[in-house]
Amino acid sequence: KSILMNGLSFKSNPPVGDTRDSHAVRVALKIIESGFKFYYFDDIVDESGRELFKDYVYDQNNTEIDLLIFPIIPYWYPNNNFITEKFKSKPRYWFYKPDILLDGGNDYFFGDYKKKM
Repeated sequence: KSILMNGLSFKSNPPVGDTRDSHAVRVALKIIESGFKFYYFDDIVDESGRELFKDYVYDQNNTEIDLLIFPIIPYWYPNNNFITEKFKSKPRYWFYKPDILLDGGNDYFFGDYKKKM
């Protein structure tokens, strides 16, 4: 099975590419260690993250994906249109439940995220 993780870096507002203390990096390393085909997409990840995962960069043209993982805070999700369109029927695992979901997908959640006003 192949897994695409959408986001490695620690997200905040404004978004930053910092991978220090990123829970996504720890999960990604466990996925790789478990023997799955792993890829990531994160267009703002820092140099440290790019170097650590240089062999796992997602190729939009040639990579078939079985499962998507979104370890990011949901309000960054809509910015990745190629992922939402290409994989909208694939199973998606969310670390945080987004406010809006696409039709046609199988969505699974670890927890709920509530924006604080």
